[in-house]
Amino acid sequence: VDKAFWPTEGYTKGDLIDYAFEVSFPHAGSPYEEVERCIASAIEDVYEEYKERVPRRPEFSALSLDRLMRAFLIRVFVPRGEADLLFDVQSRLIRLVTDRWDAYRSKA
Repeated sequence: VDKAFWPTEGYTKGDLIDYAFEVSFPHAGSPYEEVERCIASAIEDVYEEYKERVPRRPEFSALSLDRLMRAFLIRVFVPRGEADLLFDVQSRLIRLVTDRWDAYRSKA
């Protein structure tokens, strides 16, 4: 996983903060299915951990592809006024995605 994660978008609609950030993986040795598995399983675990406090399950989608990297956008949803929760969820997701990717790469 590229260790540079950039906040890309955040907006409030009604009582919901919809915040998106990018996570990137190198092409070399990065099977698309394994990347998706790392992200999807991290989202599931974070949602289970925070489901009493977040209104929606985080989501992800492919964002971009260039000659070196493939990038995904992860969206996190929290109640308005819960910025601390937003950053807790984002930090936990980044940690789990990174840990899972590192575990996969160490086996490869």
